[in-house]
Amino acid sequence: MVAQVLGLMTASFPAVMYGPLHHTFLEMDKTHALKLHKGNFDKTMGSSKEAIIDLKWWVTNLPTAYNLINHGDSQVTMTTDASLIGWGCCIATVTSGGNWSPDEAQHDINY
Repeated sequence: MVAQVLGLMTASFPAVMYGPLHHTFLEMDKTHALKLHKGNFDKTMGSSKEAIIDLKWWVTNLPTAYNLINHGDSQVTMTTDASLIGWGCCIATVTSGGNWSPDEAQHDINY
């Protein structure tokens, strides 16, 4: 059931501004439950308080949700990149970057 709800949320992202900001915790809870129950979608799962807050956001905002078709031309373009040893970014001719700390290097690239 949670996977189905997440599928509906994801499918609605083009029409629900800020929707993509309000599904991550439920997705993480689902992934954790699937690992715990060896991929069995029929098992029950708990929800974190953050996931419940996100679900409440959907219930409150979905009736009046919309999204702009065109947000206009971008004013700033930032290019980013990361590797196992560091990160970097560039805006026009201004650059920044650095190496990951030993603690940061232990995490997934999307941490």
